[in-house]
Amino acid sequence: MRLDTDEPLEQAVSDAHRSGRKRKLSERQQEEFEQTVHEPPEKVGIDAPALVQQYLDETYGIEYSYPSCRRLLKEAGLSYQKPRRTAAESEAEEQEAFREELKKSDGKWTPQ
Repeated sequence: MRLDTDEPLEQAVSDAHRSGRKRKLSERQQEEFEQTVHEPPEKVGIDAPALVQQYLDETYGIEYSYPSCRRLLKEAGLSYQKPRRTAAESEAEEQEAFREELKKSDGKWTPQ
């Protein structure tokens, strides 16, 4: 029934705009937040979703979930990545197993 129309095909098959849930941050707050997260983490004291969540609550009085904090970081052009353990932090057994696996594969490491 939707295609029985006088509208061009492109308009006839498109959905109406869905606004979704109203944003908790205003446009100005969103811009301030994005500028803040582009500063070095040591300067502003935020470098993880938990700290972003705390920052938003303390600064704007707005509560966000971790996934929403990650979404805000993504919208700001950033992404949260968990830090990887360095070789020095890993267990001696894990280091030895890694070396053995490297020897077996002629020095070519393939993640499993």
